[in-house]
Amino acid sequence: MIKLLSILLFYSTVSARDRWTEDQANAWYKAQPFIIGSMFIPSDAGNQLEMWQADTFNPTLIDKELSWAGDLGMTTMRIFLHDIAYTEDPFGFKSRLETVIKICAKYGIKPTLTLFDSDWNRFPTAGKQPQPKQGVMLSSNFLIVNQLNG
Repeated sequence: MIKLLSILLFYSTVSARDRWTEDQANAWYKAQPFIIGSMFIPSDAGNQLEMWQADTFNPTLIDKELSWAGDLGMTTMRIFLHDIAYTEDPFGFKSRLETVIKICAKYGIKPTLTLFDSDWNRFPTAGKQPQPKQGVMLSSNFLIVNQLNG
């Protein structure tokens, strides 16, 4: 994780440029489409870890569901990344992330990546995840909240 953060800091420093003027920033903003979107997790994943693990990554379904988002006029999707999926398989994780970014681009969607968010489960582990509950986003969260309140 420290290595990844170091790389991100390096690239942000290397690619840094002079600050835009207010007019440049306003011109750029006016050229952007209206920003509208939601959180995204494919319907066959019970949580973001399941979305990114090699055994359960489903680019066909991701493509299908992001095409629907694009058809609805969505321009962004918040996509949660998981540290365990990265730790277990850094190369594969980056490859799967690249696939999702390309799918998003295909439909004019700019992903908002939420880095290594594993707070949906107190003790997350790699491997088989609980089955998703139809109609409940991140259904594992629902179970955790009920356990805390009950």
